[in-house]
Amino acid sequence: MSPTSCAPPSRPWARPPLPATRSTSPPVVASRSSSSLASELGREDLEPELPGEFRAGDIRHCLADTTRARELLGFEAETELADGLPELAEWVAGQTVTERGDEAVAEMRARNLVG
Repeated sequence: MSPTSCAPPSRPWARPPLPATRSTSPPVVASRSSSSLASELGREDLEPELPGEFRAGDIRHCLADTTRARELLGFEAETELADGLPELAEWVAGQTVTERGDEAVAEMRARNLVG
């Protein structure tokens, strides 16, 4: 799978993040952005599932820093998260997903990777 295969088609420049040391913008809470996306999709009935279980090595807090991308590549974000949600929602709505979350959790439990 290429690094851009999960990016919306109008965002072909999406690439894996460069190593970073500090954040340059306010943090975005994943559950809040998930709720915003669900709302944009007209699915206010969807709630993020936060089981509170973590595997060894899971990254629980992650902050993006585009400083190196700006310095090395001249990258500057042109779209705020809230402004880009309608386009993301349109792309998400066109995807086909096979839900296997319960199966994945059961397998992790069987391997004692989560409680």
